Amino acid sequence: MINIKSAYSDGDFSFPNKFSLGISGEAIDDRTRYSSSYLRKSCDSYVEIKYQKGLLNLLVNNEVIECHELGDFIAKLDPTSTLIDATSLDIPELSLTLKSLHQKSGLDIFITYIEPSEYNSAPSSTLDQEEYSLSDEISGFEETGIPTISMPVNNELARRF
Repeated sequence: MINIKSAYSDGDFSFPNKFSLGISGEAIDDRTRYSSSYLRKSCDSYVEIKYQKGLLNLLVNNEVIECHELGDFIAKLDPTSTLIDATSLDIPELSLTLKSLHQKSGLDIFITYIEPSEYNSAPSSTLDQEEYSLSDEISGFEETGIPTISMPVNNELARRF
């Protein structure tokens, strides 16, 4: 069973406990540098993951591994609680990470996301829609798929995420 809880904070926030494992992507801007620094301080061990779409594999702490090996890599770390930084992870890294963590029962998983300071926090109702322009750089994995997650889309006008 998967239980999901949500929390939101406008200011500095700290979790009450230290995590056994922190997982983030590459730090490329102020937000991701902050979040990866936070994970390094808040977790006993830390893993940086980067999906290499041209090679269909992962760089995990600068070590090349196949996508299907991520679960075994994480299992060797034997985490009891995991903090994931969704700010720095793209769709392939996040989906492969969650799939790998799902294999371990009883694992507490927390996901954090650092919003850009330009976002306005306004009260919203159920019917409100929010639109954000996050990045011009996108992964574009449709042509190749993500090993163990998705199949390629053979379409000249494949939609990019």
